[in-house]
Amino acid sequence: MIFYKTLDITKDLLIALDDEYLQNKEKIKQIHQYALNYLDNDFESLKDKFGKYYHLFLTDNNLTITKTTFKYDKGFSLLFLKNQFLSHQNTIHISHPICEPATANFFSFSDSYQNNKVFQIGYIYHSQNVINLKNQLKQIKKLPFIKDVIIYFIHPKEKFSQKCQILNPIDRKYSLKEMKEDKKLGLDLYKKLQIKNPIFNDNYMYILSKNPVSPKNNIILKIIIDKNYLQNKLNHYEYILFLVAVIFIIVSMFMLYFIDKILKYINEFANKIKNKQKYDKHFNNEFDEVIKSYNETLEELKFLISQKEEFLEFVIHELKTPLSVLSLNIDDNPLNKSSIKMLTNSYNDIVYFLEFNQKKQNIKNINLKKFILDRVEYFSETIFLEDKNIKTNLEEFCIKIDILDIERLIDNNITNSIKHSTSKNIYISLQNGILSFENDGEIKNKEIIFNKFYTTQGFGIGLSIIKNICDKYSIKIALSTNKKIKFSYDLKGIKC
Repeated sequence: MIFYKTLDITKDLLIALDDEYLQNKEKIKQIHQYALNYLDNDFESLKDKFGKYYHLFLTDNNLTITKTTFKYDKGFSLLFLKNQFLSHQNTIHISHPICEPATANFFSFSDSYQNNKVFQIGYIYHSQNVINLKNQLKQIKKLPFIKDVIIYFIHPKEKFSQKCQILNPIDRKYSLKEMKEDKKLGLDLYKKLQIKNPIFNDNYMYILSKNPVSPKNNIILKIIIDKNYLQNKLNHYEYILFLVAVIFIIVSMFMLYFIDKILKYINEFANKIKNKQKYDKHFNNEFDEVIKSYNETLEELKFLISQKEEFLEFVIHELKTPLSVLSLNIDDNPLNKSSIKMLTNSYNDIVYFLEFNQKKQNIKNINLKKFILDRVEYFSETIFLEDKNIKTNLEEFCIKIDILDIERLIDNNITNSIKHSTSKNIYISLQNGILSFENDGEIKNKEIIFNKFYTTQGFGIGLSIIKNICDKYSIKIALSTNKKIKFSYDLKGIKC
């Protein structure tokens, strides 16, 4: 799953790079043309004029870089590219995005060859889409059983290969020798993968795929795994899952016991009434007996319900400490973080549900834009693992509300969108005091979704909690289900 997800993210990254390339190609050429007139100036001052996403390079007559704003390249020889530069003579050539090994950033290089010297400008790709996709790849690297993710860009016609260690920049100049070795390794892998694709073994996974923006070219994805760590963790989690299963079985047995007892007393009471003879002159005696039976049954029910509530409070209290310990000591594995955070969210729902009428108010002024972004970040591992993408359009807006109330409202909307969206994108908007959550999907029973315990997943109390909070603050709810699910909340009434 992780292997193919990484491939999908890589393809999306290449598409995002190509989009940014097309948008900025002419601008890079214009900056290059302008810079040619000022090559005698101080490079740093010239770079400041263009901004932090541009680097400048100038060679001597031997094509060795003598002036540059990119610290890794000073003294590096470009002589091996001389024929390529000659073919660009008297023009400004803009390369497609290239992975730069020292920083693991993607560059496009403009170059012009004049008077036996080469002048280049390196443009660093930095669109929000590119940054987001690189961050998604970094989330994969956080999985402790993933040692590295490497991409090879293969150009079969030119018999060229470039290695990209996007997650592990080498923080030094990539030598010409390393380039040649990695070129050979990439082309050898390409030959093997043409025979068998993908290739799996104990420590590596490889797959060959078409480059989505250049179908004549290819990409090879290589993931290096730590088999021993993975096996040890799987054995450990088997033990944990067994304990969790035992706990849930015990809780379920107690709940079933209480439900069975309640149903038993209800059936006994119903049978007593059913078996009564038709009213006669002894009506009063018969009715007194029915009332007596009813009262006895009612007392038994009250006792059982009080036992059930005490048991639930006990379970909730006992779960708090281990859940807190897990939250504090969980490792960087996104799967573990996601599981704990979703479990914590369910736990918080149950506690909030049980204590809704008893909890003390803690009304504060909340910067809602910042609060929403913090909650999205909180669920980032779940968003990543569920292959979702949350897009926000948030204006600055301050509300006066209890912090737990707004947390429950936002968290339950986010987790519902993650669970029920039938496509990748989820949209959160805050405009003119209207907070909305939108995703693809369908609601079959629009009229009853806010009822307690109505559910297709989970405990069925999330939307009920949202409804209670909205009633508490007179927040109007709007629900749209025309091909998309959109929950909107009018918060103007609680504006700071």
